[in-house]
Amino acid sequence: MEKSSIDRMPTDLDGKIKLALFLLKKKWRIPYAEKKFILIYNFTTEDLCGAFSCINFNKKVVATVGSSGDQALNAIYLGSNKVYVVDVCPFSKEYFYMKTGVLNALNREDFLSLFGQPGCYFPSVKTFDDSVWPAVRECITDDETKEFWGYLFNKYEGKKIWDSLFDVSDAPRIGLARRINPYLVSNDAYDELRKKLPNASVHFTVNDIFNGDTGINNSIDILYLSNLINYYGPDKIAGLCETEIEHMNKDGIIVASYLYNGI
Repeated sequence: MEKSSIDRMPTDLDGKIKLALFLLKKKWRIPYAEKKFILIYNFTTEDLCGAFSCINFNKKVVATVGSSGDQALNAIYLGSNKVYVVDVCPFSKEYFYMKTGVLNALNREDFLSLFGQPGCYFPSVKTFDDSVWPAVRECITDDETKEFWGYLFNKYEGKKIWDSLFDVSDAPRIGLARRINPYLVSNDAYDELRKKLPNASVHFTVNDIFNGDTGINNSIDILYLSNLINYYGPDKIAGLCETEIEHMNKDGIIVASYLYNGI
């Protein structure tokens, strides 16, 4: 698989497994993969406790980007019952359902340990510990996700998968991840999300949101663009908003700003 192949993001399971294996077989991280946003973010890098505090998500239809899955998880926790995730990262769906499987299989501290980065207050985290996979697998509700991660864990240790498929260069440490994600601020919040997940539907489209094919076939109440403005600038974001306005409900909102996690 050459560089030109990475340009064409796979949308099918076989293609995603082939891309993952291509990244895993490299002895070093591929800078091009980071540049093209192919890799997974373990947690959001933005303060969603702050950004989402002034938005009413109750029974709203949300469209968002975000390979970490945290934008979708927090929207569901705050009351959304339908979320569209459009992201160029081809592994967004598989990571989201991995997270929900872990959320249902493990407690909050073990969840944070599995997906977190070691820090001075959490020196003994077990990042992507593959020994928990059998228990997590039973709690994953998406068959393709089970097959994707099952195939990788059968061939590689968790640390190797983590080092090859995840971009944690700007990732928040565990303590910060708890403060910036509404569903992680307390055990009660974590348990509340567990209860709400079965009643929410999440749809995934692997694509650059600027390419037009977003897979959105509903009227949207909230379009959340995360940090796209930082990469593409206000003019391109304004053009995207003009395009997506046709999907918005009359009272819908578009959030194009970004609140960093430096709190």
